[in-house]
Amino acid sequence: METEMIRTMAAETLGLDPGNIHDKTDLVTDLGANAMDLLAVAVKMEETFSVSIDREKLLKARTVADFSELLD
Repeated sequence: METEMIRTMAAETLGLDPGNIHDKTDLVTDLGANAMDLLAVAVKMEETFSVSIDREKLLKARTVADFSELLD
């Protein structure tokens, strides 16, 4: 459930179809996301899941699976 929501957040941020984004899709290399895009996804996650994401860990997140792990 959370992974699907993160995939949707990434797709909305990048203006893409969520069906084109998979757990291991690299948002930067494969989809052209930049640091601001990744931060936007993280902010949406914080608001949606009522969490605070460690910015240092965020710097290492590149895939939907990586973002999902930030919630653990």
